[in-house]
Order: sequence, then C-alpha cells, then structure tokens
Amino acid sequence: MRGSLAVILAVAGGVLLAPAAAACPRQNDGLCDEPYFSGATGLCPINSDTADCADLQVWWGSDETAIDAAELFGLEPGRARLARNEIFARHGRRFQSADLQGFFALRSWYRPAEGEPALSAVEKGNVALFKAEEEAAAASLPHPSGMPRPLASFSAEVVFDDGMRLAVEQVEGRERQVETAATGELRERLVLGDRREIWDLYRADGQATVYSPWYDPRVLLRLPAMLVLLEPVLEGTETLLGESALRFRLDWEDAEGAFWDGLVWVSADGIVLKAEVRFRAYEGDSLYDGEVRFELRNLKREALEPVVPPGDLAVGFAG
Repeated sequence: MRGSLAVILAVAGGVLLAPAAAACPRQNDGLCDEPYFSGATGLCPINSDTADCADLQVWWGSDETAIDAAELFGLEPGRARLARNEIFARHGRRFQSADLQGFFALRSWYRPAEGEPALSAVEKGNVALFKAEEEAAAASLPHPSGMPRPLASFSAEVVFDDGMRLAVEQVEGRERQVETAATGELRERLVLGDRREIWDLYRADGQATVYSPWYDPRVLLRLPAMLVLLEPVLEGTETLLGESALRFRLDWEDAEGAFWDGLVWVSADGIVLKAEVRFRAYEGDSLYDGEVRFELRNLKREALEPVVPPGDLAVGFAG
C-alpha cells in the first residue's frame, strides 16, 4: 500500500501539446516522463523524449499480476484505455485506431504480429478491469464502496486543527494549493490526481520535489482515488457545510501494523469536506503515529484552468 518512489533524479523540461508523439521535443536526458495520451490528441508531458521513452509501459506487470480494482478508481482520461490495450500490444496486436498504433509503435518492446493474441487468465482479468473502469468513468459511477468520483472544479480553504491552512483550487482531480503554516511560512504544491504524485515547488531555487501521498496523510485523506484504497465503509448521510455529505468510516490495517481509523465526509460530487482520522503510517521503512483533522471552508464550485506542472523547474523524484 505504500507509494513506490524512485531514487533522486535531476531532470528538466516543460509541458507541450503536440499533434502527435513524434513531434515531441527530445530532451536527451535518459529519463522518461511520457505516461500516456489524453484522448485522441497527442500529449507531450513533462520531459517527454521519444528516445528515452522507448521502454515505457503504461501499467507495469499487468501481464503477470492481477490488479486490485480499487487501484484503477479515478484514472486520468485516456490512461485506462491505453493500459487495457497495452496488454494486447505486448503480444504484437495491430491497432485500427491511429492514436493507439502510433503510441505503441514508439515502444522498443512492440513487435507487430498478425492475428488476435491469446491472453492468459490474468491478462483477461486485467483487461476486464480496465474496461470496467473506462465505462464507470464515462458514466460517472461511484466506486463500489459508494465513494463518488470527483466531478467538480472548486476552490476552498482547508483548515486543520493545528492551525495549518491550505488555499486550494482543484480541477478534475488535479490540485493546486498554497499551504500556510501556523507560523506563517508558505509552500506551493501540486497534487496530480491518479498518478499519486505530490509536487512541492520551490520556485526561488528552480526546484520541484515529487513524492507519494502515502507519505503525506494531509493530502492522502483529501483524495477520493486514494481513500478507496483504505476500504471505506459508507455509514450514512448528514448535512455538513450546508449540503448533504456522505459519511465514510476508515478501519484499515495491514500485517505490518499500519492502520487508518476514523471518519471522512465527502460531497456527492467527490469533494472531501471533513476528516477526523488517526493513523499509523510509513515514513521510509519506519512507522509513526499521527492524527489528521480538517474541514473545508469557503467552498466554491467554479470553472478553473487545468492544473499542470510548471515547465521551468528541475524535478527530483524523492524517496
């Protein structure tokens, strides 16, 4: 359940939209940050490099390991479709869709073959899970636990019981926030949806540090896509902040002693309005105890610009 994080890497790059993957500028940095296309439009994300991305796989191990359906909840647009078709691409399937064929043709491991591939039982099961997530997302269906999908663009202030405050703007599960400590310090950050990434931005130094929400309970407890991994149980509804809210209980633990225990309140359109949770979580290889209590204030549902990482920072993946 812990986020898997890479060793520290220093890279640089930007965010560009292009008509096709081949048009992406090459960074020649030896790294790959071209996770997927969004819809039919070619997307050149951070540090995209068609040479360095030749070995990319959208969902590693989906040909060998059965996927937990909860891991797929809230995938960003296009990723579930690519991950589903990647299972066939590993066997050399030729795709009629130009965007799929173009994407997989850039992979060093792709070997086109004739005919329809024979899949293992694990692969068939994973294909079905990806397809089910695509259809559930298209229909805006909640998770089986009752956790709603984040549908609203909103701004709000998150107030913690220790005096910490966050000014938040969120669009389609991606979030821009400015954190103010009780002592007055500011920290700007981005939370990038299903990619399970937090970006701490240090613009003055030209740096960004990227890590997993599993290492930051204050963020994890505000993301429905992460909360479903803690096996929430819907207890009922109540009025909170002037609107109807779903109340979920968390009562999750693992064999190593980590646990999450408490309540979260979520709006019908997937905004976590309040939390009162105790936890024992991982910090590196060690466990530590803590508690998170917060409540949203000044919630406004409004049209906002998409949240994207800045293109002028050196990026370190920290673990």
